[in-house]
Amino acid sequence: MSRQRIYLLFIALFTLAFMLLVLLGGYLLTVGSKAFAVASFLFAFGALFGQIGSLALYLRHKSLHATPSSPQRNRHG
Repeated sequence: MSRQRIYLLFIALFTLAFMLLVLLGGYLLTVGSKAFAVASFLFAFGALFGQIGSLALYLRHKSLHATPSSPQRNRHG
């Protein structure tokens, strides 16, 4: 599996984890378990950082392996 696919897989997994943790936190708030709800929201915040980090690594990988479509020309000279 290539690095590009791994980064995309991590983005998808962190997105699903974020959604599930937010739903779990909302459910725990309605049940009355505030401590676990806050913990769930904090873990969702961590999943958000994981998602952003994976997206940054994916974009870095794409930019390093991008081939220029046209040659770079100097406009000033």
